[in-house]
Amino acid sequence: MQSDEIRSRFLKFFEKRGHKIIPSSSLVPENDPSVLFTTAGMQQFKNYYTNPKSADKDFGNRNIATAQKCVRTGDIDEVGDATHLTFFEMLGNFSFGGYGRREAITYAHDFITKELGLEISYVTFYKGEGVVPRDEESKDIWAELGVKDIREDGNDVLWGPTGDSGPCGPTTEIYCKNADGQNVEIWNIVFNEYFCDGSREKLDKGEAKLKKLPVLGIDTGMGFERLLATVQKKKSVYETDLFEPIMCLVKEKSANYDLRSASIISDHFRAAVFIIIDGVMSSNSGRGYILRRLLRRVFTKASMTELPDNFWIELIKIISEIYNKTYPEIESKSVSFVSVIKEEEKLFEKPLDGAEVYRLDLEAAKLGVIKKRKSGTIPILKNENTASGLYIFKNFERYGIPTDLSISVAKQLGFEVAEEELNKALKEHQEKSRTASTGMFKGGLANHNEKT
Repeated sequence: MQSDEIRSRFLKFFEKRGHKIIPSSSLVPENDPSVLFTTAGMQQFKNYYTNPKSADKDFGNRNIATAQKCVRTGDIDEVGDATHLTFFEMLGNFSFGGYGRREAITYAHDFITKELGLEISYVTFYKGEGVVPRDEESKDIWAELGVKDIREDGNDVLWGPTGDSGPCGPTTEIYCKNADGQNVEIWNIVFNEYFCDGSREKLDKGEAKLKKLPVLGIDTGMGFERLLATVQKKKSVYETDLFEPIMCLVKEKSANYDLRSASIISDHFRAAVFIIIDGVMSSNSGRGYILRRLLRRVFTKASMTELPDNFWIELIKIISEIYNKTYPEIESKSVSFVSVIKEEEKLFEKPLDGAEVYRLDLEAAKLGVIKKRKSGTIPILKNENTASGLYIFKNFERYGIPTDLSISVAKQLGFEVAEEELNKALKEHQEKSRTASTGMFKGGLANHNEKT
């Protein structure tokens, strides 16, 4: 079953059950300055959980279904494994007082088992903590539907809020086996019963309070690419039909092919395309910084895998072909992509030149000609066999030389790299950045659960 068919089946399934199908909103959230990008399907509907009557006016329906574009950068260093992505689609059905637990759970059960023919391995329900009681109702509904393995869970199945405040509540999760026989979370069903007056971080610290909402809201999310991998029996999201043509092109054009690098290129470039579609331009702050960071990681990996100049022009064509039915604007805005990416590639030449300078310095250090770049600066080498992680970090901080490119250069010359030292410096840098722009760069699920 191909991606277009699965996406269509999902939307038609809920349309037949009284849901209004709403197009994906922009990756740039409207009226929500607490986050840089749309990170979940419910984000465009946050206000309807506190004011459900407004859904009648805006949609003529309190029950909605979407396939929503999302960007999350919280786990960017994990991208390239079997499941992590920066850009993805989230399939979801939502209700603002239109129905409750029974309908939401039954819909999910029927779509997974009857529409897609998958077998549910197990489900979870909230065990209860503080003011939020144990979710016995969800447990009983799953049992009535014939699910044998029903597991209670704690903090991981209390979802939300997104951003600095918003609706939240207990969840029930659905797990199915992937091609490796491992259990993977497929669907997360949130019962928005509360409004939180602070962020999730504050809630976990006891610094925010929960207030009961007037009506129960339903908020569900199913990662489309992860679902595809399960349905198509693939071991990785990068093996699905949404990625296979991109990955094949990268492999074909690479003179020094590496699977993880190819996966990062495929994910980050796809994310950049969709971010540019929604009007974001590269810059040194906010959304523009995220775009720039993604493109520079693409250029870094392209250099390491020895992709030819302008390889990305072919990538744009392939991405356009994959998504032309769902997002035809990709083709119409291809000129914008070319302009933005050409400019970023030009700016990136300087960091690449810096990597060559680093190579020459390492070669000199190897010969014992120099031990420091300049008198009084950080040594290039930690010892005769190990490149300094702190030096690599300073090159990144001062000159924008990508750390993974410097690591690659050092290892090519036969050096070990003090990566623990480097990672410590990067972590401290990230903490400072996070403090400087609290909440703005949040990218993961509000419950901080990597399972989804």
